[in-house]
Amino acid sequence: MPAANPLIKLLIDLKVLQAAPSAEAFAARSEGPIRAFALLGLLNEIEAIQRLASHLKMEFLDLEARHDTITDLDPDLQTTLNLELLWSHKAVPLRVESGAIVCVLANPLDYDAQRYLQFALQRPMRTCIAEEHKILARLSRCSIAPSITKELQSAADLEPTQKSESVQQDMAAPDPELPLIIRLCNKIFTDAAQMEASDIHLEPGESTLSVRYRIDGVMSNVFEIPAQHQASLISRLKILAGMNIAEKRRPQDGRLKVQVSGEGIDIRAACSPSAGGEKMVLRLLRANTSLYSLEKIGFSTAIETSVRRMLAGSAKLLIVTGPTGSGKTTTLYAFLNHLQDGRSNIVTVEDPVEYRIQGLHQIQVNQAIDVSFAAVLRSVLRQDPDAIMIGEIRDKETAEIALQAAQTGHLVLSTLHTNDAPSAILRLMKLSAEPDLLAATLAGVVAQRLVRRVCPHCVMPAPAAYLEKQRECIEAYQLCGADLCVSSGCEKCFHTGYHGRLGIFSFLEITPPISELIHDRASLAKIDALARTMGFVSLSDAAIGAVRQGYTTLDEVLGYLDPPTLQPAAKAQPTAPQHLHTLKKQKILLVEDDPDIRAILKLVFARELYEVIEATNGLEGLNKVYEHSPQIILCDLMMPVMDGREFLLKLRANQQTRDIPVIMLTAINTEENEVALIDLGANDFVSKGTASAVMLSRVRRALQRSQDGVADR
Repeated sequence: MPAANPLIKLLIDLKVLQAAPSAEAFAARSEGPIRAFALLGLLNEIEAIQRLASHLKMEFLDLEARHDTITDLDPDLQTTLNLELLWSHKAVPLRVESGAIVCVLANPLDYDAQRYLQFALQRPMRTCIAEEHKILARLSRCSIAPSITKELQSAADLEPTQKSESVQQDMAAPDPELPLIIRLCNKIFTDAAQMEASDIHLEPGESTLSVRYRIDGVMSNVFEIPAQHQASLISRLKILAGMNIAEKRRPQDGRLKVQVSGEGIDIRAACSPSAGGEKMVLRLLRANTSLYSLEKIGFSTAIETSVRRMLAGSAKLLIVTGPTGSGKTTTLYAFLNHLQDGRSNIVTVEDPVEYRIQGLHQIQVNQAIDVSFAAVLRSVLRQDPDAIMIGEIRDKETAEIALQAAQTGHLVLSTLHTNDAPSAILRLMKLSAEPDLLAATLAGVVAQRLVRRVCPHCVMPAPAAYLEKQRECIEAYQLCGADLCVSSGCEKCFHTGYHGRLGIFSFLEITPPISELIHDRASLAKIDALARTMGFVSLSDAAIGAVRQGYTTLDEVLGYLDPPTLQPAAKAQPTAPQHLHTLKKQKILLVEDDPDIRAILKLVFARELYEVIEATNGLEGLNKVYEHSPQIILCDLMMPVMDGREFLLKLRANQQTRDIPVIMLTAINTEENEVALIDLGANDFVSKGTASAVMLSRVRRALQRSQDGVADR
């Protein structure tokens, strides 16, 4: 790579690179020198670019933080650019600024690229530097044809076009005879389908309408359309989706179906008003629902076997849990496809109906006319169903009817929003599910997340520099460096390093011993501990398994991992005086049903060398008081099973526990509430939004007062 030689020399002079690598190191690589050296672990890419930018007095741009694209240039200039040459030189023009065109290069010393750009653009040029993979990702997203861009820049406002036969025709087949807005709609759908996007976002701005795709769960800016065409484009889409084009003040929903390269795609459209105009989001739903089966969903053999056994029975409730966008609906449809054998009456109650499947009786919830989940379920139970799918259990009434339906012999499938499988039990109890009924009807809980799958075309073993950076994490989770992979990014994955997504799953089967714990209102910690002895695999363990098998990268799953139980080896410390070895950590009992708040507070107090004991409700908290004898208690006010007031009353009524200081936690920060709690025996009162420093100060003050009181006695 002759153009790279001056750059390599400069990197060595700046002491960013220790020595020039051999020519063999680049023999089979397509990356430029900086990116290649970074992937080989020879330098830090960001540091190298920043040093180069400083030395060359050149601006370093983070392209992910910028929305300007090549389409912002004058259309006449775009027609003079050769995209293949831009790809080969790893360069991209961004915008015109103060009469000069801002161009970004991965190699600032590639003078051939600069000469080509200067000749093609015939305008003053300002050169900047950016990361190579972000430049290539930006080029891959410049997919709108220059001819359409030129027409958009120069055409006057167009009248909305009535529903066209192009919806039935294949949108991937170009037809220059179609009106401009129709061709633009077709191209947006075609590009989104080819890039395997799950959503299209049309977002109004001050002077442009941004087109963004969600690819593998991550938003990507694609291009921008002049604002004068916003109304025409939105109107065209509203007509196709069956919306009222005259209504611009209220949100609207609609559906349409298109053909792209022979594939039928159902599209769910949602339009809502915003400050800059109407925003529209289009959810792409592949019409081929046969793809969603138990064999293809991604379950492990053990989970698939257990789920099949659950689906073969009746009089049970099977829950799928996870946050929005984790694939819960897809998993439910895989269950329905498995159950659909022509001999069963299967009814679904959804909001909205995602996929339309022949042979199922699918009912759309409509809150506007009081057609709620609960109302529809009452009617469904009189229609002799064998299996019922409820889109989501959202309220007490729906939970009660779902459990009653399971108890009376129906197989009920539904979803919840919880962080893990055991938490679904507590969530149902919060919705007033009776423990004995829940223990008798709940068959199992599937918890899931979606992570990006590493691109098979550019995957490579993790370099030494990456392994060193993640050394503590690798040791904590007992990973082998040889199993870890990274990806450099290629055209196949649009230079993101990932292509497609895979599910990570955790399945909690409600066995008789676990059913007994639910009946006895046992803590989630006890349920989790017992389940693990019976083979339960958490989401964290499943994520680590996906990394070990090379399906994804460690960076992709870090957000789903539990805090490591294996701590790094402690460094040798000087021998402490003998009296220090007798010191013990002060114990704080944290009684709080919200796992996120518990995790945050536990981290705050652990840093101050307190020993934190956790309980999820007042009843469990009382047991922990007798078991651990804490020096101080932080207690939530609103909790299931036993709330904070009852816990405080029982604590103060007992001779052994009445003197333990208690600080109440609550979101109801009012003077009346504070006085009432102090009257019940609380020592202090803090809001959950209180800063950690203030929280620690209150704890220390309460402990000091307690110790002073003991000394006085």
